[in-house]
Amino acid sequence: MPLANRIIKNSIALWSSQAFHSLVSLCAVAIIARYLGIERFGEYGFVLAICNIFQVITDMGANQIFIREVARQPEKVNEYFTANLIIMAIFGTLVFILILGTVSCFHPGRHIVFAAVVGAVAVIMLFVGQLFSAVFQAYEKMGYVAIMRSLGYAIYILFVIIAVKVDGGIVSIFTALLLQNISACIAGYGFTRKYFFTPRVVFNGSRVREVLLEAWPIGIKAMLRKMSYRVDILFLKALSSPVDLGLFNGIYRIILQLQFIPRNLTSALFPVFSRLSNKEETLLADIHSRSAKFLFIGCIPLLTIFLVFPKEVISIVLGREFIAAVPLMRILAIALALLFFSTLFIKMLTALNKQTWATFCVALSLAANVICDIALIPTWGFMGAGIATLVAETLLFSLTGFLVIRYLIIRSLVSAGLKLIIAGAVMATVWVGFGAGVKWFTLIMGGLSYPLMLWVLQVFDDQESVWIQNGMRRFMGLANV
Repeated sequence: MPLANRIIKNSIALWSSQAFHSLVSLCAVAIIARYLGIERFGEYGFVLAICNIFQVITDMGANQIFIREVARQPEKVNEYFTANLIIMAIFGTLVFILILGTVSCFHPGRHIVFAAVVGAVAVIMLFVGQLFSAVFQAYEKMGYVAIMRSLGYAIYILFVIIAVKVDGGIVSIFTALLLQNISACIAGYGFTRKYFFTPRVVFNGSRVREVLLEAWPIGIKAMLRKMSYRVDILFLKALSSPVDLGLFNGIYRIILQLQFIPRNLTSALFPVFSRLSNKEETLLADIHSRSAKFLFIGCIPLLTIFLVFPKEVISIVLGREFIAAVPLMRILAIALALLFFSTLFIKMLTALNKQTWATFCVALSLAANVICDIALIPTWGFMGAGIATLVAETLLFSLTGFLVIRYLIIRSLVSAGLKLIIAGAVMATVWVGFGAGVKWFTLIMGGLSYPLMLWVLQVFDDQESVWIQNGMRRFMGLANV
């Protein structure tokens, strides 16, 4: 299969599953927020933040090394598979202890401790499932990732609804998360054994050491990145009110769900980046430039929606009691747009074996976030946390972008960027110009104006037009797993 078609196929598979995940997550957030109320929703967000901060320790970046190395030398798959399992067993135990220990430091109620226990086990099961996802990504068969994940998401929303119906509280909501991850593990093992290889223990001590040495910068980077996503919640818990905590957690949960767009595109590209990094720099640079361009195309409509219709989005997803956070949504929308590109830059640095530099950039970004949180949250509350996030994402975008340009000669996107900004401005003008009385008509007309302007301004070259046509065919159901 041609390289471009393979990338399109895998990207659509991941986007489809993650779109389903985002829909499920937004529905779950809407259900849970209304069920728990602002203050208890803040407690839920606090436990979830602790779990998410430490969950990256479980594999310490080993899955990224697994994907990179199996893409290069698939005959050693069981050696790398065994090495990853050993690493997960060691760090999974550490994660369980850290989650419970950190939650206990805040002297929570018994129900919060029980929720943390369930959440910690769910984290461990999540990374076992992600090892099977890494198998499918290394072989560039992301359709199996989509099926595995979608099964888990369906089980999650089902048990969230059950948890609310039986009034099981925060613990039952985390139990739904645990059941999601267990079902994904079972599906992942079945697909791996049937279609790829029979997992078996092939112990190689030097392989374990190799993976650890290569993976630790990625693991540290991932841990710092997760902390940057959740550190605002911890500082809001310590320095501000439960209402500020609940408002920020609700808006930030919406924003974080949309990470799937850059994350899944870069996941589909990462094996390709890895193979090309040592031998075909010109092709690598071209793929990177085009990927950045398509990310730009994707982020413009989202950014515009959040800037023009924040009140409507918040009302639909979280309920009207969260309306006070409208300014926060606008700030975090800009941070999300920057995150689109920093995600791509970090993946490219890892493929170029420059993961240490990526970790350094994330560490500086996190430090900026912490400093701004301490300075702004006591006075500005949830808005201070939003500004801190925007500052941190701006710094990360700038640093990682500079490094990619330094190590890889890429094509300038200034011309395309200006055209996309014009298309986005036209879309925003249409949305605002029709007024508040015709919202559905406004959305439809504005949405149609965007692709029309892309065509009028000739944003796509001939090759990209062919890719889009192929992608639309696959999206309409012509692709197989």
